[in-house]
Amino acid sequence: MKKTRVLVVDDHELLREGVAGLISRQDDMKIVGQAANAKEGLKVALKKKPDVVVLDIRMEKSIEEEVRPSGLKLVEKIRSRLPSTKIIMHTMYERADYADEALQHGAMGYVLKTGRGIDLVEAVRAVRDGQYYLSPDINKQVLDRRMEGLTKEAPIDISRYDLLTEREQYVFRMVVKGYTTKEIAEDLEIGPRTVGVYRYRVGRKLGIKNRVELVKFATKIGIIDPEHWVGS
Repeated sequence: MKKTRVLVVDDHELLREGVAGLISRQDDMKIVGQAANAKEGLKVALKKKPDVVVLDIRMEKSIEEEVRPSGLKLVEKIRSRLPSTKIIMHTMYERADYADEALQHGAMGYVLKTGRGIDLVEAVRAVRDGQYYLSPDINKQVLDRRMEGLTKEAPIDISRYDLLTEREQYVFRMVVKGYTTKEIAEDLEIGPRTVGVYRYRVGRKLGIKNRVELVKFATKIGIIDPEHWVGS
């Protein structure tokens, strides 16, 4: 059995070791590294290229950290350089705005430290398989926030979907279901750059700039269930 390779990034040593121990006890997972801050986390991630990163949100004590936590910044950096790596935010902050921003920049999980250990284990398995996972305690908050946003926005022109070619529609469906560029390329037997071209065309034709907006569009036209990307 191929084990899911996990990196844990958290400034609290005791908690970090506990998470590493929990992951290591799973038959289908293994720890490939640990880091105590964002800078070290990026360095280890680039070296080890893990399948999944379990990442704390706040890891420094500074005014800047209060404005925008280092963990959220790290999500962007890892996703831009390791697009196949899935990210789970592991935090004490039960805040829908943090979860929204994390998802916006490419995280696929948001798990509260106050929850059960099994929640984190299930999250790792979920994101590994291309699914989104949020702790039950924050799941409803995020879903309500997203659905409220959908109702406030101008009506989506569903006919724009018909502007996509058959191949572009297929790539669109793969993206909103959480598949990475690499996975889509392998499925279609094309290069990652070609997938990037398709994604660009999809975004341009639909007038959409990121995956979260793509998911909103897919929800509106009935391609996916709203709970698919905020699964509990």
